Amino acid sequence: MKRILLILLPILIVGGILLLLSSFRQVEELTDQEKRAITRFHQELVRTEKQKTTGIFQKDDFEAISQWVESLHQDDHVHVFGIQFGEELDEAPESVFAQIDARLHKEIYVKDKVFQDFFLILNADLARAKETYQKRESHDILHDLSHFVFTDEVDNTKQWGNTETVQYMKEKGLQMIKNESK
Repeated sequence: MKRILLILLPILIVGGILLLLSSFRQVEELTDQEKRAITRFHQELVRTEKQKTTGIFQKDDFEAISQWVESLHQDDHVHVFGIQFGEELDEAPESVFAQIDARLHKEIYVKDKVFQDFFLILNADLARAKETYQKRESHDILHDLSHFVFTDEVDNTKQWGNTETVQYMKEKGLQMIKNESK
């Protein structure tokens, strides 16, 4: 009897498992109404994703501002920490700030109502950096702008300044460069 149980028990266990698994194979068809709802949801999701990826800057403006902010950061690095830690500017910092300001006040950005808050916050951070230039506060603001805002890839450096631009970008999940297709 024990021998028969030893032979039948594994067969019964496997049979029970197969019986249990076969009950999961029942698939219900979606109704037409459910299929339409899923299609509408998918279309809305795609439309929302396209709206999210509109971008703020044109590529050439973004690259120019990125270079200027990084050069200001490097120059400020020299004045705050010493000549061995950065590179001095070839031109006056005021003219570099003026070039950045001119790009940010192009008609395409001034008339952009969607990102108006972003530009106000960015201009306020740049104004604070200009006022405190060659001091630690300005260096920290320029560091954050060059490493977290005007960069192709965010690195793992520490955020030193209390820049509202970075906080706003984190909250809104903004894309910086506009798609070329538009």
